[in-house]
Amino acid sequence: MIYERLRVFVSSKMQELAPERAAIKAALDELNIDGWVFEEDAGARAQAIQQSYKEEIDSADLYIGLFWRGYGDYTIDEFDYAGQRNKDRLIYEKRAGIDGQRDPKLQAFLDQIGKVETGLTARWFNTPEELRKGVKHDAARWQTQKIRELRALNVSYQPSPLDTGEQRDLKILLGKVKHFWVEGVLEQTIRRAGLLELGKDTQPQAVENPWEAVLELPFEGTRAVAPGKSISDVFDDVERSVLILGQPGSGKTTTLLTLVRELVARAERQPAHPIPVVFHLTSWVDPKQSLDTWLVDELSDKYQIPKKIGKEWLEHQRLLLLLDGLDEVKGDHRAACVEGINRFGKETGLPGLVVCCRLEQYEELPVKLTLNGAICLRPLTDAQIDAYVEQAGAELAGLRTALRQDSVLQELARSPLMLNLMCLAYRGYGAENLAGRETPENRTKHLFTTYIDLMFKKRGKAALAYPRQRTLGWLSWIARKLSERNQAMFLIEDLQPSWLSNRIQRWMYLAGFSLVVGILLGFVNIAYYGAGSYTAPLEADHLLYPWEITVWL
Repeated sequence: MIYERLRVFVSSKMQELAPERAAIKAALDELNIDGWVFEEDAGARAQAIQQSYKEEIDSADLYIGLFWRGYGDYTIDEFDYAGQRNKDRLIYEKRAGIDGQRDPKLQAFLDQIGKVETGLTARWFNTPEELRKGVKHDAARWQTQKIRELRALNVSYQPSPLDTGEQRDLKILLGKVKHFWVEGVLEQTIRRAGLLELGKDTQPQAVENPWEAVLELPFEGTRAVAPGKSISDVFDDVERSVLILGQPGSGKTTTLLTLVRELVARAERQPAHPIPVVFHLTSWVDPKQSLDTWLVDELSDKYQIPKKIGKEWLEHQRLLLLLDGLDEVKGDHRAACVEGINRFGKETGLPGLVVCCRLEQYEELPVKLTLNGAICLRPLTDAQIDAYVEQAGAELAGLRTALRQDSVLQELARSPLMLNLMCLAYRGYGAENLAGRETPENRTKHLFTTYIDLMFKKRGKAALAYPRQRTLGWLSWIARKLSERNQAMFLIEDLQPSWLSNRIQRWMYLAGFSLVVGILLGFVNIAYYGAGSYTAPLEADHLLYPWEITVWL
């Protein structure tokens, strides 16, 4: 990898503060920032001192000024020159051991720096260790801001103005996203199960940060996201480019849709805001298909957007893409899918991108997504599980007791999905009814069996219209067909004759369909002719016969 570190010019009076200069270098090393100190790094040079330090300031990204007792003409000149070159400046003043020994000219200089109009603030310190901590904190904050500024210079999201027709069409798409994903999925989930605050850890090593190719970033391992920090705040922090990881049932899709809700609200307030659109990667089955072609097809199939318009919206960066289910792409196609996403982002540019994937499947990939950041959802804690069950009331007292006594059940409940199913299925159960299943497999089987029983009971007479085994058989058949076609959702309009298992079934379907259409056309023709609604006989070649209609369909 070819990269360039951020560079800092450290200025101080040569005859003092050697331990403090070492402390600054140590702090910068921890952040993977190069620190240049004249006293240590200048070496022998065949040029004037002023020329040497001016060249180093010119090549630096940040100036750090270190002051204590002595006044130095070169030190003050370095400070002034850094200001003239519009370098960011951090000032540190040692307060210990002054005892009236500070040069009056230096004090006057520091007093001048402290004035509000300079825009500078000196941080005071007493010991080298105190200085090291202060510099590390300040330089890390500056570094973060610097990286954000660099990203901003490279942001490709520069939408052209919207005309009235395009604004109307985008508003229609926004309404579809809100109606289906926010109101139809997220809010129904919240209404039924509530919304747990999920712990989140940053996972910077999970993605290829686009700036790593030119800039060595500090190594930041996994660390906890501050409690209460929303996914939309995380999304904004990483410049609208994030990967969401987690275990099965950990809440990845719910987290994604929580972000969608906020982005929909933004788009409603700001007409020029890109429209958030959810796509499920399960249907990406052809590794040779480009992502933009797949997106256009999905916009047409799932959102009824004409392909020509969908293509224009992608090219003009009108859409903010939220891609769920990377782990549900076929295993041997998954890496190609990641490469396709990376290629699309690089060639087309995006106003925002979110991808969801199970942690295990993502870690198996030989290639990483090129995104600005990643988070991993943490399993629920014992306290979260207990509080969630407790708020459901006395009907779940048995489950609450069982969770405290049964480690297998408790581990299963660390998944928000499984905990929600437990609260639905085990309502009214005593702790003794939940005992005796010592393996995760037996626990899971019992949970799903109990949940299915509950769903049949809740449907009442409607569930009795078909025998239970027949219903389960058809549901299993639909599940198999969805799996065969790499589909995550069942939509009735997707039910096609090709789903039938053999030629005889398909032939019977076509024959029956043709017969029904033929009868209907007969009634239509009778009504049409009988009403005298025509002025000339219809020619034979103007009619579509049933078998022709079948072919066209």
